[in-house]
Amino acid sequence: MLGAGAVAIAAGILVIAFAGTVPVFLLGVCLVSGVGTGLLYGSYIGFAVATMNDPATAARDLGVTNIAITLPFSIMPFAAPLLLGIGGAAPNYPVLLVVSAVLTLLGFVPMLAIRSTR
Repeated sequence: MLGAGAVAIAAGILVIAFAGTVPVFLLGVCLVSGVGTGLLYGSYIGFAVATMNDPATAARDLGVTNIAITLPFSIMPFAAPLLLGIGGAAPNYPVLLVVSAVLTLLGFVPMLAIRSTR
C-alpha cells in the first residue's frame, strides 16, 4: 500500500506539473490529495507500529514517525524558492513539481529494505 500511495502521489504531481487544462489539473490534485495521500497516510502509521521492536519505546518511535511525516513540510518552504528560481524570471513550477515527484518516490526506497515485521 505504501508503494501504491507513493506512486499515486508522484503520478498526480507529474500530472499537475504538465497540466494544460483545468480538468487535467484537477485530476492530478485528486490523485495526490485523494488517492495517494489516503493510501500513504492510511497505511503509514500501521506500518510504523508493525515494525516497532520494543513496546517500551513505542511512544518515542511514534514520535520519530511523526517527525518523518512532518519534516518535509518544514524543509520545502526553504527549498521551493530555489527550485522556482531555476530558469529565469518567471517561477518554474514544473521543476518544483518534478523534484517533488522524484523525492516522493525516493522517500519510499528505504522502506524496501524492511524485510519483516514483529
